[in-house]
Amino acid sequence: MSISYFRDSRELHPTLFMATLAKLHIFAVSLSTFLFGLSSALASQLTATGSGPEITIQPHLIGYNNQTAFSWNPWNNADNRDSLALARPSHLRYPGGTVSTYWDFRSGKLFKGADQVDATSGNVLQKSAAISWVQSALTTPAPNPLADLHKAYQHNSEHSDLGAFAPVFCLNLATPGSDFYADAWERSVNSTPESVDWWDMLDDRYDRCLGALETAETIHDWPIHYIELGNEYHFGGGEPYVQGLPLVGVKGTFPGENPTSYASAANDWAAKLKTRFPDAKICAIGGEAHSPDQNARRRNWNLNIPPLLNRDHVDALAIHVYIPQPENLDISQGESALVSWLEHWTDEWEHTKQLSNWDAIDDWKLWFTEWDSAGPANQTWGHALQCTHTIHSWLAEGQAELISYHIFWNSIRNGREIYPQGRTIGLFAMASHGTTSARQLTFDSSPKLLNSDIPSLITWQFDGPATNRRFLLINLSGTEHTCDLSTLSSGQIHKRQTAYPNLASKLDPGEVIGLVPSNDINLPAFSITVLSEVQPTFPDWQSETFTQSQLADAVTSSQTSDPDKDGIPNLLEFLLGSSPFKPNSITHLLPASPETLHLELPILPQTSGHQIELQYSSDLMNWSRYLHQASSTEQDPTEIESSELPIYFRFVVP
Repeated sequence: MSISYFRDSRELHPTLFMATLAKLHIFAVSLSTFLFGLSSALASQLTATGSGPEITIQPHLIGYNNQTAFSWNPWNNADNRDSLALARPSHLRYPGGTVSTYWDFRSGKLFKGADQVDATSGNVLQKSAAISWVQSALTTPAPNPLADLHKAYQHNSEHSDLGAFAPVFCLNLATPGSDFYADAWERSVNSTPESVDWWDMLDDRYDRCLGALETAETIHDWPIHYIELGNEYHFGGGEPYVQGLPLVGVKGTFPGENPTSYASAANDWAAKLKTRFPDAKICAIGGEAHSPDQNARRRNWNLNIPPLLNRDHVDALAIHVYIPQPENLDISQGESALVSWLEHWTDEWEHTKQLSNWDAIDDWKLWFTEWDSAGPANQTWGHALQCTHTIHSWLAEGQAELISYHIFWNSIRNGREIYPQGRTIGLFAMASHGTTSARQLTFDSSPKLLNSDIPSLITWQFDGPATNRRFLLINLSGTEHTCDLSTLSSGQIHKRQTAYPNLASKLDPGEVIGLVPSNDINLPAFSITVLSEVQPTFPDWQSETFTQSQLADAVTSSQTSDPDKDGIPNLLEFLLGSSPFKPNSITHLLPASPETLHLELPILPQTSGHQIELQYSSDLMNWSRYLHQASSTEQDPTEIESSELPIYFRFVVP
């Protein structure tokens, strides 16, 4: 069905829309304003006074590091798939972190290891040259192929609220090592960085990884969104295949205190990957240090390596943050214990940035592809709130593009269910999924957590070109708040909310789901709430606009009907927010000068899948498209100039 609407700007004729002036300014104006006030039992009414700066994020902001290397075909298990769907990953890192350094992307499992390398028998690694906790898995590596991961991908596409996750591929630049190539090529090799042999070994590793990416794209039909160039190569010890260890006869791929060879390799791979997957985001390794006693390679990585990276191809840096819980933490003490944890985490994070030369990378986008705050309060509701505060803190700093909790397998999965932090991280993922920008809302006043400067209420607004605007409200306090939603939206508001009063509980409290029945919403103590505007449908609009007798009369209430006889069919009245009983209510025409006319178009965020076009013509025969599926945000005015007069305009709903 195609519906058109014409209008004459001179005579307001109901069937034609025409401009006789030489210039027309067109504005797309949002009619939906999102402001709201908050109140609590401990403070006066809080009013939204503005928002922080717009922060660019990736549409798959929140996810998990996936480390299943010790489990055989883990996603063949229905309980594992159900648990992952409950946790709502927007992305999933494959094959994981440290295991990627020893990963055979051709077979989808760790390389086989033994006491000695033997290319003929398939012993690719010296077990003693691998990091200690991986060594036991190298004798008989467990298969984790892409075909198995596809089962989780497909299950999420059908059963997760967010649909399929985006894989984050962490590639292997380090192995096989030079010992394997010497055996396979039956000659000695020159492992000196950037020698001919070094590049030949690196090219072979690239081909192995590229094959997996192409399989993911062509066989499994996965878009290649995110690629990470290795894992934790900034560490100065513990992984001989990266840094080298003469005692076991292994010369590392990126040896030395200042391994500039990693930057050379990353630039080479990133350039080739961008050519093959032009829409992919590519991340190189960033550095972090949490003690002045750690080696210079680790402490100075951010000074030495990122300046050498080609930023035409490398989009971000990967950062891993592990901050232990404070000593003697007793999370059963409620809000005071949570305050102690959050203050400890903030202090340690600032200390980490100082030790890691953060100023050298403060203009980079960051992927936090591993992070946690481990200790005795793990997997409690207090831990769940601490995780949301961590995500909030990194968002507020403005550099975070991806945030991957470590790890789903051991920390989130609880049989077929999930632990509490899976619930809160999943809601954060729901609020941000599919969006590309985030803003933190600010208030005229704000209650603080007990004896601290930490706000008890944190609110984020998320927007994207193809999603409804969403809000995330985090109540970190032990006190209930009440939100006034009357100025949030003129439409209905949908909520998902989770809360639990006992911070020491390891039970998943689930969610309360439904429409907000009034202008007020309660935010329970220790809660997370996601709000989104319910997009009205044409039947909803019909029910609200027409009486029962009018609804029964298709001549009055159908999509093509025009009860006020102004030439605007009901479907366009619905889409453009005008009244079917008030003629000529669709546009505002304002003279700006003797030669300029302003046309103000109300574009509502309720198009419900319909495509709206504004077309123009000088002869009523040949039409050009000016505006297509306008967004719900204000657009800068655009001019159409023509020496051919008059100019005719029409709306079309294909």
